[in-house]
Amino acid sequence: MVATPNVNFNFTCWTENGAAVSTNPSYTFTVTANRNLVANFEGRTVKINVIVDPEEGGSVTGAGTFSYGDQVTLVVTPAQYYDFVNWTENGDVLSTSTTYTFTANGDRTLVAHLHLNTDGIEEQSSGIDLYPNPVSDKLTVEANEAIEQVEVFSITGAMVFSQKNCSETMEINTTKMPAGTYVIRITTQNTTEVRRFVKK
Repeated sequence: MVATPNVNFNFTCWTENGAAVSTNPSYTFTVTANRNLVANFEGRTVKINVIVDPEEGGSVTGAGTFSYGDQVTLVVTPAQYYDFVNWTENGDVLSTSTTYTFTANGDRTLVAHLHLNTDGIEEQSSGIDLYPNPVSDKLTVEANEAIEQVEVFSITGAMVFSQKNCSETMEINTTKMPAGTYVIRITTQNTTEVRRFVKK
């Protein structure tokens, strides 16, 4: 006997009088008496995974486990200072909309790509000083209140430095950072500022 599931079902087991007798869809036995066998199936499930690139660039809702044939709607919400770029799968672009809807007909892993938007980033502030800029080794950050967190991102949005619970003045060693433009996000108790600096 062979149990063949439909496309949206998986075979689970053969049972007889409520007891499982085999988990193999092909069940062979010797006939010695009348038997009542039941082929058991269950709805096929599909796993939808999402990767956010870069991780700190935003969040996605809608991923998880679904029944085969369900409609899936993924929604990406960019973090502050980030713009959504596109959805990809295996390197192929699927959509440039923040909302992507499709039918769950197989396990999938999608990537939500985001980009750090440096347009309009403040270069001056009365409450926070950043020097020297350009910098070759140590970058000093000074604020008029305790700094809760400092994060440094490459121009592509990858986080290269993060530190919490700093004092009003801190230094960042930039000697291992490649030359180029970076974005620094400084969070104090009362404000968050994003600035640019150049590593020589």
